Amino acid sequence: MDSTTVHVSLDGKRIKTVPSRLNTADLVRLRADGARVAGPAPAGRAPGPLAARCPIEVARTVNACGVVGLAGQQITVGVPLAGRRVTLRLDGPLMQVVADGMLVRMPCPIPPQRRACISDAQLSPLPPQDAVRVGRKVSTRGSFQVCGQQVQVGMVHARTVVSVEVTDTTLHVFDQDGHRLRTVPRTTSLEVTRFKAYGTKNRTTG
Repeated sequence: MDSTTVHVSLDGKRIKTVPSRLNTADLVRLRADGARVAGPAPAGRAPGPLAARCPIEVARTVNACGVVGLAGQQITVGVPLAGRRVTLRLDGPLMQVVADGMLVRMPCPIPPQRRACISDAQLSPLPPQDAVRVGRKVSTRGSFQVCGQQVQVGMVHARTVVSVEVTDTTLHVFDQDGHRLRTVPRTTSLEVTRFKAYGTKNRTTG
């Protein structure tokens, strides 16, 4: 625990993360009473009041009817996801449902002012500082290529330009409004050789 976040664990496994109500004086008093210095945090910071204006993430298991529970509401995310563990990313007016690299976007049913009450939510991680951002034009088949890897984003995005954040392990795909469309594992080790999207031609390099 610290002055912003408290992690609750049992037998070494994290149960939940909640905002802290402790200040610096409280932490000093706890150490004087014999509290031990904690090791690495088992999860990110609790969002607290930041949840109203920053993207947050929470993990849920989808039930047999394709529904998850969040902030006292039952939200339908789709029967195809039944039984799967998904990540719900709440970002402004949108909610993204991420499962095994697949992503579904929908209007967020939880208003910003209620998101601080989601006790196990975490601030959505920022892109790695060493990420490289490139542009790609989606083909008429709904795909594009980056670093020699073919990525499918769907026919609905055909002929549009997307941004791709390339890291050592993942490819994060964003539309022109900055909304994340999909995150997929990176399967090649080729370096980025082209940073801008070509206007009309489909290319197969870089």
